[in-house]
Amino acid sequence: GVLYKQLRRRGKKYQKRDELKAKIEGKIGIEQRAPIEQLRKEAGHFEIDTIYGLDQRSYLLTLNDLATRYTLIIKLENKEAQTVLRAIEHFLANTLIPIKSITSDNGSEFARHAQVTKDYAISWYFCDPYSSWQRGLNENTNGLIRDFYPKRTDFREVSDVEILTVQNILNNRPRKALGYSTPVRALIEKLRT
Repeated sequence: GVLYKQLRRRGKKYQKRDELKAKIEGKIGIEQRAPIEQLRKEAGHFEIDTIYGLDQRSYLLTLNDLATRYTLIIKLENKEAQTVLRAIEHFLANTLIPIKSITSDNGSEFARHAQVTKDYAISWYFCDPYSSWQRGLNENTNGLIRDFYPKRTDFREVSDVEILTVQNILNNRPRKALGYSTPVRALIEKLRT
């Protein structure tokens, strides 16, 4: 028959999703992480993700603290694991914010997680595949960032000052989950205790 030519995918076979992703060595699953209620009691437990820009040629790295909702946005030149590792190392070397654990998805950009774990004594956990709800705060914050930078935005044309401005707007926005306090105030209070 010839009806297959009228199909939306023109009869192309689907590939199994497992075969598309690169395998990450030494992953620790999210089931070994402490319960979320416990992590929200102290600052330093972060969720991490990347936001894609125009034609997947520009990227933002986002980190969100579970307890304070504090957001960090870092511009990346590409999505390679080495680039993400350098960005995380640069952030860790230039911050006073304690980082105790990081939870990420299974993206290949986080393949160098073992280096961060070894060098900085940070626990790194991976969500189950295709379970973005396990990093709900990060997914929600990425949606808030998309209010400023809709899809098809080329982050190469966005300056570091503009990204810092968006970060400051998000961190000074009152949040219902914080009793209408801001993430900046919540972070300061958590660091004092």
